[in-house]
Amino acid sequence: MPLSDPYPDSLTPPKGVSGGFVDSLKPYPYDPEKAKSLLKEAGFPSGFSVSFKAPNGRYLQDKAVAEAIVGQLEKVGIKAELETAEWATYVQGITGRKYELFLLSQGGVQIGPAAQTNWSSKIKGIAWQGYENPQVDALIDKAAKTLDADARRAVYEEMSKTVWDDCPWIFLYHQQDIYGVRDKVKGFKPSSEGSVRLENTEVTA
Repeated sequence: MPLSDPYPDSLTPPKGVSGGFVDSLKPYPYDPEKAKSLLKEAGFPSGFSVSFKAPNGRYLQDKAVAEAIVGQLEKVGIKAELETAEWATYVQGITGRKYELFLLSQGGVQIGPAAQTNWSSKIKGIAWQGYENPQVDALIDKAAKTLDADARRAVYEEMSKTVWDDCPWIFLYHQQDIYGVRDKVKGFKPSSEGSVRLENTEVTA
């Protein structure tokens, strides 16, 4: 069961990232009582214990974020036993499907590769953890074969709505980046994709 922050507020990309943004999808509300009710419905009225893995030093304040998650889960009866690991070992655990619960960021990933990596049970990408929905698989395949940009975007929007309803990941937040630029740097624009793009950037003498 992965915890992820691929996009802000919901599973769709931020505005400005090509394809898949669905303005109507709102963040899941903070509702501990509903969480307790769902746990009871699932047969865990007293909660349960789970192993929780997180990196330490890979993302901005990743260990602190993981500790906050532990605290929130505890409020609804879930005891998450946190263990941090260095990145190389951590990634091996993810690709090897060894973790029960883990924290992973995928900032900068376009909706197409993100969908294939996370949610396609046919492709079973590096972060895929067992989610299967034939409708989502079909939409991912359809989008990959759709050349028209507007039509492809519509397919990804339908996929995003379906995945949002299924909630195979716990979508958290979008990390905010801060950039500093000197006066002699011209044409630099921060990207909402979480990557640094310099094709239009110049440095004057």
